[in-house]
Amino acid sequence: MRRGRNGCGAPGIGPLLEYPANMDERTVLSQVLLATERNSVLAGQELRQAARALTLRVATDELSVLGVGEAGERIIGAALMNHALHLVDRSRRVDGRSILIVSGYMAGPYDIASMATALWSMGAAHVHAALIGPDLGPIPGCETVTSLDQRSRATLIA
Repeated sequence: MRRGRNGCGAPGIGPLLEYPANMDERTVLSQVLLATERNSVLAGQELRQAARALTLRVATDELSVLGVGEAGERIIGAALMNHALHLVDRSRRVDGRSILIVSGYMAGPYDIASMATALWSMGAAHVHAALIGPDLGPIPGCETVTSLDQRSRATLIA
């Protein structure tokens, strides 16, 4: 396994986050507010679709799941209504396990990237992310990023 500069086993993690130069404080703030608003009203059909997409993704690679934020926990809870999932206990090591970090909408990758770093240091064999939103790209520390957005139908971004 190739270790990142921080030595935790995460593939290629360098500086955790750097926003593009063309983003100013207003842009970042508006993205944070929009993600917060969308996560706070995540329910109904949108929540059920995210839960269905999550169960499909988990079944593909037999992943254990860990929620980040209230929306991530809500998506996992909705998925548990119809499917058994392997949940990650945050207080225990995850040696050799493949983990899927689940989140709602996000304004930036910091929460997921920091959780990925923690999971690598706790012995994870693989770390992936799944979240809602059309503007997905690579997230530091995650091998793949999956969209749980109903418009994208659980697309995988490597």
